Parts: sequence; C-alpha cells; structure tokens
Amino acid sequence: MSTVEQTFQEAVKAMNSGRPVDAERLFKKLLKRLPDNISVLNLLTVVLVSMDRHAEAEPLISKAIKLNQSSDVSYYNYGLISKRLGKFQQALEQFNNAIRLNAKAPETWNDRGAVLNDLKQYENAISDFDRA
Repeated sequence: MSTVEQTFQEAVKAMNSGRPVDAERLFKKLLKRLPDNISVLNLLTVVLVSMDRHAEAEPLISKAIKLNQSSDVSYYNYGLISKRLGKFQQALEQFNNAIRLNAKAPETWNDRGAVLNDLKQYENAISDFDRA
C-alpha cells in the first residue's frame, strides 16, 4: 500500500473514530499532494462541518462540485453548509441540484423545505416536508 493510500486510510479511521483534528491534519496533508482529489475534498468538508467550521468547508465543497457535478451528496452537503452560513438562496440552489440528481433522498427534501421556510415560502416548504 502506498503512503498516500495509508494516509487516506488513517484519515478515514480518525474521522470515523471521532478524532476530527487528526482527520483534518491527515486530509490536509493529502490535499497538498492531491489538490483535485474529490474524495479528499468531500471528506475534509465533512470533517470541517463536524467541527462547525462551515466557512472553511465551503470552498472545498465548491471545488469538489466543480470537479464532479454528478454527486447529489456533494450538492446536498453544499446546501447544508450554505444554510448554516445564512446563504439561503444558494442553499436552495444546491438542494435543487441534489434533487435533480436524486429525487429519492428524503433528507434533501426535508432540508430544502427548511430553507424554503427560511425564505418564507411556506406552501412550498410544507410540500417538501410532505414529500420527505
């Protein structure tokens, strides 16, 4: 197993073991070597979000989406980050993209409903909550 593979496995293990600081350090080390690695970008985003560091996570998830526009999970995560940053219109757009790719994810409908509620689009919010 290569050093990159070992580091990736260590980072995932740290993330799954509730050691986000270690996971962050390892994923950032990988990102220096592999700046366009979608898995590393996505997982580092998840780690930063788990530590409530949404502003730091936003450019990472944005880059991941630019590299791969076929992941509903990436769009969903971007929507969550945008909502936490108070960027409700951006969050709505990201949840719309996630739903376009996967209309069967109830959490996306639920979170889009929450954003619609924040935007005072109550009927649409209720519709999304019902769909979830």
